[in-house]
Amino acid sequence: MRVECEIEVGEIENEGGRMVPGVSVCCGRCGHTVESFGTTERSVKRCFAIMKEECPNSESNYYFAADQEQPKKAAPASSKFKSKTTTPAAQPVPDLIRQNQFCVMKAATTGLSVAKDELVQLGLIQIDFGTPKWRMYMNFEPSVRVSDGAASCHGLTNERLAGSAKISDVARNIFDVIGNRVILGYNCGEFDIPILDRQIGAAQFEGEVGLDGFPVVDVLYLERKYAADLAG
Repeated sequence: MRVECEIEVGEIENEGGRMVPGVSVCCGRCGHTVESFGTTERSVKRCFAIMKEECPNSESNYYFAADQEQPKKAAPASSKFKSKTTTPAAQPVPDLIRQNQFCVMKAATTGLSVAKDELVQLGLIQIDFGTPKWRMYMNFEPSVRVSDGAASCHGLTNERLAGSAKISDVARNIFDVIGNRVILGYNCGEFDIPILDRQIGAAQFEGEVGLDGFPVVDVLYLERKYAADLAG
């Protein structure tokens, strides 16, 4: 049986108790979840192999990710991933979303300074032609103090973030998830992206030039524009 799986890229705990980049694969048939270190395609395939060996129902299934070729037969109604991505008939996917590739971004920071503060949390979701695919959700250990105001908003403190991954460790993974997609977010153009770009630039890894010039749709800009149009 072909079974579609939900893939999540994020942090998992290693034997030393440190949070490191990893991948989690959830079976769309029974919800059984396995994890593996690393965030490459090889890590995902390793999860598929483990899932086949450890199937709680002793089934011999063929597991695949949402961005692979879809099965001819519809996935089971119990599929966790399908239940999240199927759009109700009464709310069709807008052409703008259905005809393009986006990477939705949501971030949390140590404070409000674009020049000095750092990301402490980043969530990315690939949406290709209306269908959610890979997701990346991670916490980061900052090198500066989390302000009291920021901590009161997102609940993340330096003590709670101790041992989390450094953003420089996953900079290439961030580029891989974004790919050539349009970045979509709220206040991302003037805040989240400049901070992320500065931190990635500090990583100085070979072959990348940062996020400057990436196409961006900032919902805050649209909100301001349409609010002004309505008021005027």
